[in-house]
Amino acid sequence: MKFGDRLKKSRLEKGLTQEQVAQNLYVTRQTISGWENEISYPDIINLIKLSDYYQVSLDTLLKEDRGMREYMEKKEVTKSLRPVYNMLMFTDLLLIVLLISNIMDFIKLGILFIPTLFLVLFTVYALNRLKWQIVKLNRTPCIKKLQRL
Repeated sequence: MKFGDRLKKSRLEKGLTQEQVAQNLYVTRQTISGWENEISYPDIINLIKLSDYYQVSLDTLLKEDRGMREYMEKKEVTKSLRPVYNMLMFTDLLLIVLLISNIMDFIKLGILFIPTLFLVLFTVYALNRLKWQIVKLNRTPCIKKLQRL
């Protein structure tokens, strides 16, 4: 049974409406509907709340649901890529400031101007490639595709 089906079954067994569950979990009814229809998935905090609310173990809620596992894995991979993206952005900005300072004669890079320019181009390329991979990861239905890269 899929995650959304388990949620809906648990809710109906307790005789509750989506609105009642939403009020108790402090989310919207649309959020509950999205979880039940697997349009989106709850974060770990809401997963624990759902487990407690329906008196169903997390293991039972999540077991055999490939979509939920893939969603959690994608979220983890995206989170781990964020520091790399931030460092590349910082490096790129620093190098651009150096180049602009050189052009405006605040500092003299001299022979280092060309390598600095290539570093800027490389970091811009790396940023775009990383951003594209993150977008691709969030669109692909299977985490295995990113692991092949």
